[in-house]
Amino acid sequence: MMSSERPEPRPAQSSELSALDDDEVRQLSAQLVRLSGDGLAVLAADGLVLFCNPSAHALLGTDSVENVRLPVSADVPSGTVVEFTHRRVDGSERVIAVTAFPLVWQGQRRILATLRDVTADRDAAAKLRVQARLLDVIGQAVLATDLDWHILYWNDRASTLLGWRPDKPSVRFVPGVVPPPEDAGRVAEAIAKGDTWYAESEVVCDDGSRIPVAVTYSGLVDVDSSLIGHIAVVSDLRSRIRQEQALRTSERRFRSLLDHLHLVAVILDCDGHVSYCNSSLLALTGWKREDLLGADWFGLLVPPESRDEARSRFIAECEQDRIPTQSSGQIVTRSGGRRLIAWSNTAVRETDGTVSAVACVGDDITDRTQAELDRKRLEEQLFQVQKMEAIGTLAGGIAHDVNNILAAIMSHASLISMSSRDGDPTAESIRAIIDSCERGADLTRQLLNIARGGKREIRSANPNEIVEDVLRLIRETFDRAIEIRTDLDQRPWALVCDAGQIHQTVMNICINARDAMPNGGVLTVTTRNVTMDLRASRQHAGLEPGRYVCISIADTGVGMPESIRGRIFDPFFSTKRHGLGTGLGLATSYGIVRSHGGQIEVQSEPGQGTVFYVYLPAEGTRARSATRITGDYDELPGGSETVLLVDDEDAIRKVGEAVLEKLGYRVLLAADGAEAVETYRQHGAEIGLVITDMVMPKTNLHSLILKLAKTNPAVRFLFTSGYPDEVIAFHDLVLPASHFLPKPFTPQQLVKAVQKVLKTKVVPAESFFKKPDQNAIG
Repeated sequence: MMSSERPEPRPAQSSELSALDDDEVRQLSAQLVRLSGDGLAVLAADGLVLFCNPSAHALLGTDSVENVRLPVSADVPSGTVVEFTHRRVDGSERVIAVTAFPLVWQGQRRILATLRDVTADRDAAAKLRVQARLLDVIGQAVLATDLDWHILYWNDRASTLLGWRPDKPSVRFVPGVVPPPEDAGRVAEAIAKGDTWYAESEVVCDDGSRIPVAVTYSGLVDVDSSLIGHIAVVSDLRSRIRQEQALRTSERRFRSLLDHLHLVAVILDCDGHVSYCNSSLLALTGWKREDLLGADWFGLLVPPESRDEARSRFIAECEQDRIPTQSSGQIVTRSGGRRLIAWSNTAVRETDGTVSAVACVGDDITDRTQAELDRKRLEEQLFQVQKMEAIGTLAGGIAHDVNNILAAIMSHASLISMSSRDGDPTAESIRAIIDSCERGADLTRQLLNIARGGKREIRSANPNEIVEDVLRLIRETFDRAIEIRTDLDQRPWALVCDAGQIHQTVMNICINARDAMPNGGVLTVTTRNVTMDLRASRQHAGLEPGRYVCISIADTGVGMPESIRGRIFDPFFSTKRHGLGTGLGLATSYGIVRSHGGQIEVQSEPGQGTVFYVYLPAEGTRARSATRITGDYDELPGGSETVLLVDDEDAIRKVGEAVLEKLGYRVLLAADGAEAVETYRQHGAEIGLVITDMVMPKTNLHSLILKLAKTNPAVRFLFTSGYPDEVIAFHDLVLPASHFLPKPFTPQQLVKAVQKVLKTKVVPAESFFKKPDQNAIG
């Protein structure tokens, strides 16, 4: 049983009630007692029930209260509450709370009592005790408060942490555990919305000691989900603080280590201000530490022409948590010099994971980069000297028209081939036309490779196809007295290379072999897959362990003595008569192969012929051959989209329309840019793809892209051109490979390109004109 004091009720005052006589008041009081939902009773001084209202009868479970005695007496203070378990006539048990008000009535000691069923409260209390026990065994200190932040409950962990005795009064307001008055309203408001609130503070224990704690507040709800208080989960931060102190000690040691490195190091906050710099950075830039700490990195050390862009990019990367791990960029020294730094970047994070700073460690690669640029420049110059200027100019000038003609012939022939039936007597002729077009396209492509000015175009390439392209040319130009043999690997690995440069390398060596056989002989070209372990790679200077494709070119010519063999890769060295050679062919070939991470080796003896071995790094996957025309529409993927085909060549438009409509597409045609803009204005909502030549009358490509994108930002483009790659640079375009189809092309290539673009994500038009990023922090 438990008891507590309750204040005396104050009688209500009413003028109407005072006007009633005593009998009327008694009748009204009796009516109130009878109709009250609470149990009301009059007891003798020893607790014997003398009278009770119907609600009390129902609670006690009996129609008669004769000999029913409640466990109270007239000696208890007024308002005393006593709880007891009562067994009713039907055998059920109820826990009843009796509130007693002793009084003297007509000279007799009596008790006025109210009865309330608290069985459900007792059950809830039992559940709370179980829950409290569960809270006692967890590792966190847990406290419960009422809505006014008075602490009503705490578990054993809270007692241990805070030093509270079990008999401590339950109504307490403890700073540090509950929020301070200036924050209490905001915390309560957040909790009322169903949120939690996290705060760090310091709590004073009973022994006067102070403990740093973190408190997470949440709501305490009743069975009906109404908010009745707050729950505070308190975590001891002493261990974390010790870890942070250890981390700061480690950080000091780390900074000391950075100061003794030859690498430069800097830490920037998310606004780009310097919070740390090491001695190497000071030595490199000429600035003093006090000049740099707190300074704007971009305003002080980044070149003016890239300062604003670098700062904006850096701030955006911090906000988006997309710090690049590697970057490079120039910095300006105090004297005005510039140094190129290769940076390794790491995000510095707060405890909640947000980026607070960026730590950058850099290597000064200025001298190394300059040496590499000088080497590449020499290679490009040597490669450029070898080229025939007239052929390069011719290839660049007529490539567009030639490829348009070839595209029209090839497409018409392909259409006829696809429409012909098995056994058609014209099939062979059609095949010959297509093969001739493909050879013409290959020839144009080879000429364009010569015209590219030494630029590297790295792609996956089949080494056998490179060799076969070279042999197709030399069979038509070399003396018929030279027999050409091949022994090509049937499943060669793919190369990652500039096919044009490797093509030129093989061609140079074959020309050298031809000149070594003035009276005829045998030229043998082979390809082999080669895997080198560490031991094998040591036998080939400059090669790392890995997979390679070896292209060997052997001749039965005059051979070379050792004195000449050691100089054949020297620039301008030649054994030919004056005017018959530049001495740059093998030197250029050597530079190309080395720039690809490969190696050229040579074996030769006078009178025994010569063998060149060209080792090139391979992907390790099987190389694929170019897809040939199948002659069957059923093997091509179809579609139902509407396509706008823009080309100033009538033949290209007609063939494209026929191919695409045959496969289910709806095709709209435009002969120039202006017509394309007008057509798209009328049908833009229906058009799923725009296929356009890159050079057209009336409207240039740049204007066409922007006008169509203004009508529909989600417009998809597939660009075609017969010009060399320089036309793309002329338009300042950065095109994904999937959005460019070089001419001439087969119907299969056209349809596959259309399908690929339609299936890929829309590329925003403005991104076609963007330049790639060069650095991350300047």
